[in-house]
Amino acid sequence: PLERRKHHAEERELEYREGSGEPQHLPYQHDAGYHDEEQDHRGDAQRRRHDQRREQQHSGGDGERIGQYGDGDGQGQRQRKDHHQCGSNFADNDWASIIAACHSGSVPSTWVVGNSKTMTINGTSYQVDIIGKNHDTYASGGKAPLTFQLHDCYADTKQMNSSNTNSGGWAGCAMRQTHLPAILALMPTEVQNGIREVNKLTSAGSQSSTINTTADKLFLLSEIEIFGSVSYSKSGEGTQYDYYKAGNSRVKNQNGSASYWWERSPYGSGSADFCYVDSYGNATYGYASSAYGVAFGFCF
Repeated sequence: PLERRKHHAEERELEYREGSGEPQHLPYQHDAGYHDEEQDHRGDAQRRRHDQRREQQHSGGDGERIGQYGDGDGQGQRQRKDHHQCGSNFADNDWASIIAACHSGSVPSTWVVGNSKTMTINGTSYQVDIIGKNHDTYASGGKAPLTFQLHDCYADTKQMNSSNTNSGGWAGCAMRQTHLPAILALMPTEVQNGIREVNKLTSAGSQSSTINTTADKLFLLSEIEIFGSVSYSKSGEGTQYDYYKAGNSRVKNQNGSASYWWERSPYGSGSADFCYVDSYGNATYGYASSAYGVAFGFCF
């Protein structure tokens, strides 16, 4: 009888090892002539621990397989948290997510020209529109996925230059050198850090047909980028944005009223003026020292 009990115990041990895939050395009482209940309890506890390990290996904290995200030490949950998916509706995303999508080239196809979202600058809320997709070129190379522009004018009017001259063109004007950098410094920190320079093409001023390339974080639009044709500027200053090509309004308000708003284009037939859009949405030009609205663009 003792040999039969020993043989039976050895069979149980082999069966458990083969079923679990893990060697488990279950103790055998060589001198026991009776059924050992304590031994059975130990075996049951070992089987429960084994089953728990198998369950943990096949599921993460939220039902996901750990093999997909981590090794079960918490890394999987951290990776799931860090893996952020942008919402399909543009306005539902925060600016940090929008910036990250642009930088990684993972902008959803559902984010389209005409979508808009608010941004607070210096305590004032502004509507910001998507006016182009893959339109502008990064100064470092490659296409910017999205181009943005203020829907209406910035709260304060600005001059292109303090005197009536377009000498030096866009590259050398006070708007580009002084006013826009001051506005950039008032934008949310994450936006300031996320904006990337893009190349903008503009005539050199003083009636020159030479086209200069500048690398800009904030920029004004050129005449052709708004209207799709040249009336008062020189040719070669880019191409029309899809937002305006689609027929969206060129009228922009400032503090609730329709306003003139500056373009970066020097007037092509004179040396004292820059082009702008009037309060009816028409192309025109005016003295560089005039204080008009500012509706700048930018890219992430």
